[in-house]
Amino acid sequence: MRLFFVWIYRQLISLRFAVLLIVAIAASLASGTLLESYYDTRTASHIVYRSPWFQLLLLTLGLCILFVALSRLPWKKRHLPFLLAHLGILILLFGSWLTQKKGLDGQLRVTEGETASSVDFESELLAVSDDQEVKVFNVPWAPPFSHLSPYEIREYGLTVEDFLTHADQIYHFGPADPGSIAKTAPAIHLRLKGGPMQIQQDFWLWAGDPAWSIAPMGPARFVLLTPDFPEVPPQPGEAVFTVRALGTKVKSEGIDYRAVSRRGEVKTGRLPENKVQGAVIDPGWMGLTLTVLEYIPQAVNLTTYKRSKTQYGERAPPSALRVRATNAPAGSGTWLGLGEQSQIQVGSRFLRVQYTNRRVVLPFAIKLEHFQVGHDPGTQNPSSYSSLVNVMGEHSTDKPVLIEMNEPLKWGGYIFYQASYVPEIPRPVTSILSVNYDPGRALKYIGSILIVLGSILLFASKKLRGIKKEASV
Repeated sequence: MRLFFVWIYRQLISLRFAVLLIVAIAASLASGTLLESYYDTRTASHIVYRSPWFQLLLLTLGLCILFVALSRLPWKKRHLPFLLAHLGILILLFGSWLTQKKGLDGQLRVTEGETASSVDFESELLAVSDDQEVKVFNVPWAPPFSHLSPYEIREYGLTVEDFLTHADQIYHFGPADPGSIAKTAPAIHLRLKGGPMQIQQDFWLWAGDPAWSIAPMGPARFVLLTPDFPEVPPQPGEAVFTVRALGTKVKSEGIDYRAVSRRGEVKTGRLPENKVQGAVIDPGWMGLTLTVLEYIPQAVNLTTYKRSKTQYGERAPPSALRVRATNAPAGSGTWLGLGEQSQIQVGSRFLRVQYTNRRVVLPFAIKLEHFQVGHDPGTQNPSSYSSLVNVMGEHSTDKPVLIEMNEPLKWGGYIFYQASYVPEIPRPVTSILSVNYDPGRALKYIGSILIVLGSILLFASKKLRGIKKEASV
């Protein structure tokens, strides 16, 4: 055994092994860069940067650096540049490991007048709850070209039978079942038809989600409102068709509609409950008509998912999974998109399942005082957006701080960047901030400085020895 450890030690301090190791790391980094450019960052991270074999390469490099430095014992003054450079590499590697293990990189959503301290991260969880407890389970992520085998959550009698890395929704809405915990709101299925181009397009509007209540189509915008929501004024040169659901959750009274053309001409009307279905509405837009294919006063989102055509890059949609009771037939599970929840019956129990991002609570909270979006002149294209925030906690800010796209907020070791916002009517009021926490940043800076300093001293000492040698000759 002793001879084996001696052989390992000699390999770790040998120049040939060091060269092979550096070549292997360089090739791994090159492949990771290619994967990142061809696919996306998360795929490259899964295959290379966070893989066990790449971590083993970096650990081996650290051991090589350490043992080579120890092999020079007893150290002398001339070893100083060599030791500084090797110490810098070790500190840099440790700082990178600390960032990977303890660092955070996620998003925080906060609405005007409210505070938020929960940050969502790019790793997924399945939360399962009954009347007594809530437990969370990690959802193993897989690149789009791989396949996730079904696996069981035995203690709850559930099976995750399918996973789509990037999934498109197959839109559908239906009446709520009695006792359902799903969110209900009015939904309307419309068909836009006619015009100079003889177009025909079917689409849904659902008032239960801001992303579903607005459907922009070229110069036109279609909006579904609940009775208490304010009217949406059109932008210059924009046509808006607004449907307002009438009544309450108990009783429906039909709909009001209001069509505003690009020239500002207005047409309004009302359809009672028994005449909404199948109604044909003329908005006065160059021969276009709108047909109400279906109207559901209290609808739930029954959307399912399919593999997206866009599988890589920032435009790729989030993931989705399908869960069923283990004793239920295969393929009968409930689809859950990221952020969605549902209720599944397992025997005599009703379980609530939610597919969500991993979440961490900050030691302080962010209060959004005001969110502002700037648009390009004459369009709805955002040109800039900013958040005026206060930090709430033990060490709160004395006055509001403005976070803009190129001006982040640094607080308590965290950095907050203005990342995006949630489209809402009549104007966006929910800001999305990117949150970064890097406990290894200082170590990586120190390590880099030591490497540079050691390299400078190494070249300087060689130069000095050369000058002394010439002088002695």
